[in-house]
Amino acid sequence: MSARDEAGLRVEAERTGDGEGPWIWAIYQGTGETASLLKRSDVTYPSPDAAKRVGDKVRAGMLSVVPASDEDGG
Repeated sequence: MSARDEAGLRVEAERTGDGEGPWIWAIYQGTGETASLLKRSDVTYPSPDAAKRVGDKVRAGMLSVVPASDEDGG
């Protein structure tokens, strides 16, 4: 797998206001407290499910642009 292997990138829906929303997606690399924020949406969504769906699509796009040569070391 490449350096951006699927297990290394995770999408989370995060609340940006009080109460039930609005929501954004955020993509992190790594786990736990040491995870690095890679990308966050500028647009808000009405539900966590909507934010997560869009974030999953962005994550898939990020994984698809990793060159194949990265997988075998060049």
